[in-house]
Amino acid sequence: MEEIIEKLIELKAHNDIEPPISLNEIKKFESKNNLLLPPELKNIYQEFDGGEILVPGPKIFGLKDSETRESLREANNKKIRNNFSIPRNYLIIAKLNFGDFICINLNQPFDIIQWDHENDEPFCTWNSLKEWLKDNIDLFEEFEDKMS
Repeated sequence: MEEIIEKLIELKAHNDIEPPISLNEIKKFESKNNLLLPPELKNIYQEFDGGEILVPGPKIFGLKDSETRESLREANNKKIRNNFSIPRNYLIIAKLNFGDFICINLNQPFDIIQWDHENDEPFCTWNSLKEWLKDNIDLFEEFEDKMS
């Protein structure tokens, strides 16, 4: 996961992200929300608390409530979840710019699921958060190469 985070930092000019939060703040969030976040997701929050990566890329929901960005708590509220049949063990962690949700399975192996917002069903899966982020970086770099 370190190399993925390093790559996102290298591409920081293409990210609109929030400052990181501490492990203590993450633990407080987990306790308050009766939730245990997967380790890779905790690693991300210790580097940045959500925001848009690889603009115009996915918007990762942060833990802190913000007036300008939707938080993880807000993204998983009943108002949103009641409109979709996303299983309870899937935590919505991001939203793609065309409306699909990115979820992480809270049960091991913590796979990533793209939830089709139009058909209300899984569209694509990745084995890990690391794999999903790597795919996003690869697609972004491929696009950048074609544009230069």
